[in-house]
Amino acid sequence: MDDILPGASTLQEAKEILRQLVLVCKAGGFPLKKWSANHPQLLSTLPTEDCLQQEARWWLPGASPMTFHATLGLRWQPCDDLFSFATSQPTLSTITKRSVLSLTAKLFDPLGWLSPTTVLAKTLIQSTWLLGIDWDTPLPDDHEKAWLRFQAELPQLERLHVPRWLGGGSTDCRLEVHGFADASVRAYAAVVHLKTEKNGEYGVTLIAAKTKVAPLKQISLPRLELSAATLLVRLVQQTLPLIGAEKAPLHLWSDSTVALGWIRGHPSSWVTFVANRVSEIQTSLPDALWHHVPGRENPADCASRGIFPGELEAHPLWWKGPSWLKTESGPWTVFGDDPSNVELPDRRARSHATVFDKRGDEPELLLQYSSLQRLLRITAWCLRWLRQRRRQPILLNRDGGVDAEELHDALIYWIRVVQAVNFKDELKSLRGLKSLPNRSPLNKLSPFVDDSGVIRVGGRLRHFQMSFEATHPIILPSSSRITHLVIDAHHRRSLHGGTQLTLCSIRQEFWIPRGRSLVKNHIHRCVRCLRWRSATAQPLMGDLPAPRVTP
Repeated sequence: MDDILPGASTLQEAKEILRQLVLVCKAGGFPLKKWSANHPQLLSTLPTEDCLQQEARWWLPGASPMTFHATLGLRWQPCDDLFSFATSQPTLSTITKRSVLSLTAKLFDPLGWLSPTTVLAKTLIQSTWLLGIDWDTPLPDDHEKAWLRFQAELPQLERLHVPRWLGGGSTDCRLEVHGFADASVRAYAAVVHLKTEKNGEYGVTLIAAKTKVAPLKQISLPRLELSAATLLVRLVQQTLPLIGAEKAPLHLWSDSTVALGWIRGHPSSWVTFVANRVSEIQTSLPDALWHHVPGRENPADCASRGIFPGELEAHPLWWKGPSWLKTESGPWTVFGDDPSNVELPDRRARSHATVFDKRGDEPELLLQYSSLQRLLRITAWCLRWLRQRRRQPILLNRDGGVDAEELHDALIYWIRVVQAVNFKDELKSLRGLKSLPNRSPLNKLSPFVDDSGVIRVGGRLRHFQMSFEATHPIILPSSSRITHLVIDAHHRRSLHGGTQLTLCSIRQEFWIPRGRSLVKNHIHRCVRCLRWRSATAQPLMGDLPAPRVTP
């Protein structure tokens, strides 16, 4: 069983909470004991034996004695309604890595109020760890002096007093939440303050803080600043529901213009490291207003650089925030420069995702038609016009529509064009009677150039009793547009046949590297074949009649 720490804005609400807690726990057989309150009327209705007895008084040299209660690791003074800290620890005789780690682990700071001091201990431990010494080996003199000073000033933390009441709660009190983020080369931190305004009077209270030591891997300072902003967003998102300030105006501050520029931009504009954190910041707190604050007025700067315990008590920037926070009520200027006009690091390279394709050098006319027959007919008419232009002889039977010979000439024309684009080096080597380049995809096909200037498959079937086109098919490049038109034409000619049937039809005239995979991809995208392969919907059968299922 642990402590219950309720609270209320008014005395009547507190009495009602007390009554309900007593009844609920007593109904389950758990009578609540050790009651304590900051108002004597709350305990008037409780038996004396259920109230917390006065504990031992404590004092510091020069300070008046006070009464405190241990509350979840902290000290609570009911009379003044303040929290304080307990730092009674044995003095270290020998400063080793084991002893300083034990000393740091005993610092209990659940809400991060001592973050400037705890982060200093963390950075000192990191420096000690980098020495690479054994656990029980004494530290060097410079490290030992730092730890001795830290240990000597540690009892001064007991002088710190943090008010429990944040200052809000009433209807006429206006709340504002201000969060600050900062980073250094050793650590980064986030701190949240609550600003209250009532009857023209302003109050600022430290709510919570969190720190993290910078990783040993070298990271640029702007990225650490962005990590601090991400830590701040997580801390604010966790804190707002606890203090009931979900609807309060939220202002977040950072002294890094680069980090603010990243946050203002779209996540897709930055590299992965920045994009992930910017996306989390924008989605977690979309209504937050980001501002720029000078580094000397940033409370998180105290926690990112570290402060010795003796300096923390008299540090108003940490406890109350910058001085203008108590006087001004805004509106503050939102960081508003468009990051597209500012040169920011880690910007993602703006490039279009393209695949290098040799078809980009092919004529535009080849890319305009989706039917091989239509392309060849248009090309045939263009070639006829070109012959007339050059006053070449035209046969009499070609005065009407185009015939099969003209269509074949048009096909040979396009094949020469695409082979000249895709097999430029191979054509040059074959026409010069040289060996093909070692990386050429045609090395295994023993290619040769026929009388019409077309590259065909070679081999040992010159005397085979088949047509010349079948024994020495034309080689088509896999990436050319004409190749896809040829596959579509033979697929239709075979009445939407399967992969093997379409491929056999093509190989009567052409040889396509990786032809089987290209044919499979084409059939997979064929609409008619897709509809034919679709499963027939089976209707659900009706329910069985009652006599069939009733005994």
